[in-house]
Amino acid sequence: MMKSNFIQAWCLCAFVVASSKPPSPTPFCACDVCDDENMLPPPDNRIRIAAVGDSITRGHPLQKDQLQYNYPCNLQRLLGDDKYVVFNFGAGGHTLLRAAPPVLYANKSFWNSTQYTKAVASAPHMVLIMLGTNDAVENIWSALGEKYSDTYKELISVFQDLSSKPIVRAMSTCPLYNGHFADINQTVVNTILPGEISGVAADVRLPPPVPVFEGMGGRNLSHHSWFWGNGSYGCHPNKAGYAQLAQIVFQNISQPLKSGVGS
Repeated sequence: MMKSNFIQAWCLCAFVVASSKPPSPTPFCACDVCDDENMLPPPDNRIRIAAVGDSITRGHPLQKDQLQYNYPCNLQRLLGDDKYVVFNFGAGGHTLLRAAPPVLYANKSFWNSTQYTKAVASAPHMVLIMLGTNDAVENIWSALGEKYSDTYKELISVFQDLSSKPIVRAMSTCPLYNGHFADINQTVVNTILPGEISGVAADVRLPPPVPVFEGMGGRNLSHHSWFWGNGSYGCHPNKAGYAQLAQIVFQNISQPLKSGVGS
């Protein structure tokens, strides 16, 4: 009987201790994802890099473990953890344009996303912007495409006006390998957007865009093997492709980082 009472008391004590444990802390934003449940970490001495974009930045939407192989996480590994932290502010399915009903993705503009709010709040020292693929959806571009460049300039201005005074870099988008993917206009992605983004960068006196489009296969679509389904899934890189994308970014931002950004 005493043994039974002891066991009951031990179990009750264990239950009370377990129940009194504080809830697990909300995970911090990092290179894999920054969603509603992720808090921005407190500032430290590292240079903060904000990767702004859609699902190509976030990671392949159908492969959960792909999030750790997206370009921001690959870039983090290339830069190392000691001096740099890369935040992934990719919002899947979102547009740069502020679409209005009845246009598709009307409620999925990057401006209205959690990722936008957190990117602005992250006090970045560098911002990398890669948006435009979802804007190329047929009924979005036909209705609002003429506003793309001005909206891009406005987003750049938002980040340039932050107190952290970040370096802002535009990035061309990945080429679209499948012209029948998700109603995205292949001509817009592969012919119009590269010129639009280059023009935006020139107009606001930024360096030329990080050449993602050319580096990932360009108009010749020369690197099918770097994309899901050998390119049949459209525009999302696979593991090998994300490694290449990160290398392209790394090679194009290394010099300004070495020049003392954030110091």
